[in-house]
Amino acid sequence: MSAEQYRQLERMRIELESQVMREETLLDSLKATPRDKLVYSLPTASPDAALTSLVEQKNLAGAGADHQTEGLWPGTSRVVKLRSQLEDLKTKVDNQVEGICWVWTAASPLFRSN
Repeated sequence: MSAEQYRQLERMRIELESQVMREETLLDSLKATPRDKLVYSLPTASPDAALTSLVEQKNLAGAGADHQTEGLWPGTSRVVKLRSQLEDLKTKVDNQVEGICWVWTAASPLFRSN
């Protein structure tokens, strides 16, 4: 191995270590973030189209439900159905967040295995 190849490999090793440290810092920060805030900070830290879409759907459904249920009794079938849909979206959002967190947590030891 030439001196130039060695320097190039050493530069790559340092860059990878730096990336691992950034990702571990980010993971620690995400772990410390409250769950309700995590839903909104995760798409920035780890872009996820499914999570973004689910959050948008949940927000739109919530706004629509408020408007559509104005003046209706809480037990009305329409109100019950809208609440059920909102709960379903909330569950899907929570499951997606859980999955992303699991992937980040599971991948963390892999970075340090060498």
